[in-house]
Amino acid sequence: VTGHQSVADGPDPTLCIWDLTTGELHHELDTRAKTATTVAWSNDDNAGLVAAGFDDGMLRLWDGATFAQRDWLNAGGPIRILGFSADGEKLVAGTARNNAVVVWNARTAKRANVIKGHFRAVTGAGFAADNQTVWSCSEDGFLKTWKLSQCEPFRRLDGPATSNRSDYLVFGADGQSLWRFDHWKGDRTYWNANTGDSLPTFSDAESKTSTAMSDNGRFLAVFKPGG
Repeated sequence: VTGHQSVADGPDPTLCIWDLTTGELHHELDTRAKTATTVAWSNDDNAGLVAAGFDDGMLRLWDGATFAQRDWLNAGGPIRILGFSADGEKLVAGTARNNAVVVWNARTAKRANVIKGHFRAVTGAGFAADNQTVWSCSEDGFLKTWKLSQCEPFRRLDGPATSNRSDYLVFGADGQSLWRFDHWKGDRTYWNANTGDSLPTFSDAESKTSTAMSDNGRFLAVFKPGG
C-alpha cells in the first residue's frame, strides 16, 4: 500500500491496483494466468516497485509508477511471503519446499543472498529498520535474525512448533516493534527487534486472519470473523 494506492490479488489471475482516493480500480496487472500467494509494494519517493509471488516459485516485479512489467525472478520454491526493506533497495521472500529466505537487490533484480536456516516452510520474513537485518519465522517454530553480511543467525527465539503452524511477522513503522502471529492457534507474541526482549503472548483462538500494526507501534488491529 502507498499513500494513495493499494494492490490486491483479483478474482481472476490478475493483480488489481486500487486508487484509495476514489475507490476505483486503477490498473490490472497481467500475471500470466498465475494466482498470487503474496504481494508487496516498496515504499520510496519514486512510487517504488510492486511485487507478486507465486506457488511455482516465480516472482514478478512491476514499476510502481507506470506499472510497466519488469523482471521475473526465481525463488527456488513456493513463495509464502514477500517484503521490501524500508529504503526500497532490497526484497526478501520466504519459501516452502526449499525452506529458504531469499534476498534480491530490488533495483537490479540480482539475487544477493539465499539463507537456509529453517527446516520447514518460511512463512514470515521482513527487514528491520537498519535494512541489513532480516527476521524470519517458520513452520519449524523458530524465529531467527540474520545479518545479510554473514547469512548466519545471531539470534534464535524458540516457539512451540506444531505440524500445522502457519506464522507471519508484522513490523511496526519504527522497524523495532515486531509481532509474530500464529495463524493456527491465534497466539500473538511481541518482541523488540533490537534486543530480542519479548512481552507475554496473548491469545485469541477466534482470530486467525489478518493483523496490522499502527505507525506508532501502540495499537494492533486484528480481524476476528463473526465477532
